Amino acid sequence: RTQRRRMESATALALLAALPATSAWINPGTPANVPASFDCAARSLAWDYGKSLLPNRGSFRTLFDALQLQNCPGMSAPPTVDTWTPPNNKPMPEAPLAIVDFENGVDTNPGTQAEPVKTIQRGVELVKGKGTPAKPAYVFLRKGVHYLDSTVEFGPENSWTVVMNFFGEHATVSGGVPVSVDADHWQKYKVEERFDVWPNLNNVFGRAVSEKDTDTIKYLGKFDSWDACESASSASDKGDFQSVVWHNTTFEGDFARQCFGVTDDYWNPNDQGGVMSGIRVRQNVWKANLASHAGMSSGEVVGLRHMGRRLIRAKFPNGNPEESGEWLTGFNAGMGGGSYRKGWVGWDTKWVKPKPVSPAEEIVITADDWPGVEWPMSEEGGSTWTGEGAWGEFHVGLGGTCHDVTPPMGYWCANKPPRGIISHKSPDGVVWPRAKGYSNASTAVINAWRGGGRWLTWQFQVDGFDASDGTLSFDPKTGNQGGEGVENGGQWWIENVLEEVDSEGEWFFDETKRDLYFQPNTTGNQGPGAMDFVAVKLTELFSIKGNKSNPVQGVKLSGLEMADTAPTYFAPHGLPSGGDWGLPRTGAIRVEGANLFSLEECFIHDIDGVGLSLNGFCNSSLIQDNEFLRTGASAIAAWGYTSECLNQNCTKRTPYKVGPDGRGGEQPRNTLVKSNLVREIGIWQKQSSFYFQAVSTKTLLHGNVHFNGPRAGINFNDGFGGGGVIEHNLL
Repeated sequence: RTQRRRMESATALALLAALPATSAWINPGTPANVPASFDCAARSLAWDYGKSLLPNRGSFRTLFDALQLQNCPGMSAPPTVDTWTPPNNKPMPEAPLAIVDFENGVDTNPGTQAEPVKTIQRGVELVKGKGTPAKPAYVFLRKGVHYLDSTVEFGPENSWTVVMNFFGEHATVSGGVPVSVDADHWQKYKVEERFDVWPNLNNVFGRAVSEKDTDTIKYLGKFDSWDACESASSASDKGDFQSVVWHNTTFEGDFARQCFGVTDDYWNPNDQGGVMSGIRVRQNVWKANLASHAGMSSGEVVGLRHMGRRLIRAKFPNGNPEESGEWLTGFNAGMGGGSYRKGWVGWDTKWVKPKPVSPAEEIVITADDWPGVEWPMSEEGGSTWTGEGAWGEFHVGLGGTCHDVTPPMGYWCANKPPRGIISHKSPDGVVWPRAKGYSNASTAVINAWRGGGRWLTWQFQVDGFDASDGTLSFDPKTGNQGGEGVENGGQWWIENVLEEVDSEGEWFFDETKRDLYFQPNTTGNQGPGAMDFVAVKLTELFSIKGNKSNPVQGVKLSGLEMADTAPTYFAPHGLPSGGDWGLPRTGAIRVEGANLFSLEECFIHDIDGVGLSLNGFCNSSLIQDNEFLRTGASAIAAWGYTSECLNQNCTKRTPYKVGPDGRGGEQPRNTLVKSNLVREIGIWQKQSSFYFQAVSTKTLLHGNVHFNGPRAGINFNDGFGGGGVIEHNLL
């Protein structure tokens, strides 16, 4: 009872990640020496608490599964999975309204139920200026998918407008282009089965038993060559081997000449001389030209969906990035240790160190610069880091290694900040001899953990290739997604390369020839058949933009499904404050300069960046009863501005609104985040949270449920303004 009262009076933290060893658990995270009975009781209590917070989820099967309660004695999964259901929205009587029907509407129509318009933007224009605080204007979306050619924009003239689904109908807003490919439009491109052989890598290191079988590693005999070992794997009846390992004749010790086949998809080889490892490749690649398809004659395709889910942009090593968290194993995996059993390059990699740059301009502001402000320069019993908390120096750098962020200024840009951190930086390239076999390495994108621990992930666009040693150079504007820097990456993968299309669900789009290459999930070497895709194009679905003196007021989005936005990891990133996060000021829904914005009862999923981005002046925003699922970065992010002034009379100033004075009010304030479900987030950017804020104040987080995220459930990047309340949540 005491435990239950504590959970009901504060936010409950259910740590979903090492119970007593059993293969049924996937990274459960239970601390050592916790009895199984206590662990299961705590999980069951968390499930009950989640159901009380979000009763509309019924038996809450998704939370049950996340807690892995099926592994606890006497627990069985609820028979039905909880899903989002569109609400039965209705307008106020006699309110101005416009009806949007993507399938049957025409934008020259008057927007009535009998004669609807086609696009959401046209519906917004029809009710412009007609809404009031007492009686807002309504834009109703009829059932079906509303594909956007461009972002739906709201300015101050569109205040007091509500966009919602029509009387319980299921309306989806998509940032993609529908693409249907007939079965006879596919052409066979490459069908091949082989082993991709890697010298000096051992995929059974520390796992194989000399001359014996294990559950997944089978001993095949001793041989004098790789070819003989590979032939033995093909002839063996011990399994369909996904990889094969041969220790050569000069290998020291008992394993010399021994050959092993691996029956599961484990591919995380260790560096070791005298060993060869081969991973099985089964290519069944087909291509279709999309130049004649509507909306596909130009531009890049950075994401592809089928049946509402992401397909995998061709990558090495293989593996669906959405499942990445399930592959992390080993000691202290939750705090930067361990390694991935597949999907990431875990062996030694040579990174190209960043080029030296001119030092940043060091800017140090103290109480002497603000004589009229209470500004303590010391704190009894406080940290030795001056500037931490509400005392000491305001310390930033301008320029220097921050040439790749917007604005190029912040704590992490300083040359010698008090905390003793490493200034913002990232590698300039990576040595990857495998790229010598690529027809065009310049399309490649690198996803990498920052070296030295799992704090954040970088994304790099390759912009050059040196065939002499296999060095891929990076676009200097990329790799800027985090605050504190290092000169090398951690585990990583490469994607968007034609030659890496070799696994079910992988694809590559040739932007020049407009050819889509795709490996279907079919038996044998059959073609894909007729396929319906959505090619992701837009990064923002809705933009609500005003300013503090002339804000957008009373805009509400309600009862909508939203999906299919493009990755934003190459969008301009900034360093919001002293916390070590980097962030773009963009999202599927971007709000700046708004009063009384509302997002209610929406389902936002398969968004490849931030779900909702609140920027600058955003007063009294309401984010309630939504579900965020499989977002590429944080679900919700709030980030304000301060002022350009560096001293009291503003004789010292910066061109950017990043000074110490935030009294101008250009921040998200009085934000209510209530009763939302947020799960499976941070697909691309692992430095992600259910809710993030920087330079924001007076936030109330109440009654939310969040699980399956890569880092902090909630992150306050600084203590700006205070007034934050976190209560009655389940994380």
